[in-house]
Amino acid sequence: MQDDAYSEDKAPISDSEMRKIAQLSMLNLGQEELNNLKGDFVKTLELFKELESKDVKAVEVRYEASKLAMHPRADAVHDLSKIDDHSINERIGKSSPYFNSDTCYFDVPLVIDTENK
Repeated sequence: MQDDAYSEDKAPISDSEMRKIAQLSMLNLGQEELNNLKGDFVKTLELFKELESKDVKAVEVRYEASKLAMHPRADAVHDLSKIDDHSINERIGKSSPYFNSDTCYFDVPLVIDTENK
């Protein structure tokens, strides 16, 4: 358990909401793990509340995080009508293991299992 545990009466999030967040995150947690995660989540929410209360009017707005710049690439138009479909499918197939050359679609694996609710 955590040293400085939160009290249930002042928790900004309920157990059912925490279970829903864990489910959406595809986490299978026991009750103790869920309580620990809830405590951490509450602390994170408290940090955001503290940040919201700070006066940031004097802070200069920066639109770039670093001075690194992307190098521009040549803006070129490629005539794809001169490339046969088999060649395009072959090149796409090499770039992704999920490309199905028979259907010419990407067979993407299941990411969210909606059966386990």
